[in-house]
Amino acid sequence: AYGAQALVDMPWQYVAVSAPIFLALGSLARREGPSRKPGALSMLAVGGVALALIASLASPALAERRLDVSFDALAEGDVRAARDAAGQAQALNPVAVDPLFLEAAAAEAEGDYADAERLLRKAVLLQPRNPRTWYELARFEFEARGDLDDALVYADRSYALDSWPHVTGDLLN
Repeated sequence: AYGAQALVDMPWQYVAVSAPIFLALGSLARREGPSRKPGALSMLAVGGVALALIASLASPALAERRLDVSFDALAEGDVRAARDAAGQAQALNPVAVDPLFLEAAAAEAEGDYADAERLLRKAVLLQPRNPRTWYELARFEFEARGDLDDALVYADRSYALDSWPHVTGDLLN
């Protein structure tokens, strides 16, 4: 229950710090009794769960590294390498939108506006309640396409989802 709550409400640092304590408490609390040798199927299941856990913990960190590589490549003007690294980051962390934004920026730099728009729309579909996805799509429509009508629709959606301007506006009035 603690681990499930940590997934929703706390950063991974809490789990990382407290996991050894719970492991030690669990091993101290085990009951002595007739020992049974675990079967091959249970060992395989435990191994599979452990492997899935390790992969789920390592994947976002690896994605961040690929994202850094993509930023560096884009800064150096290597657009192809930036797109490749951003695509790899997206594959490692498929729920993240930053790799999509970076890959779209690289596609824009290459002049591939159709792919940039596809990537930004994919980000909107992936996180439709995230104001930044709508903002990036609005920015693209305005800057790359020159389509003020669509840009305003998407910017309005971004503004509607972003609660911060409403709070500061209410405080100033």
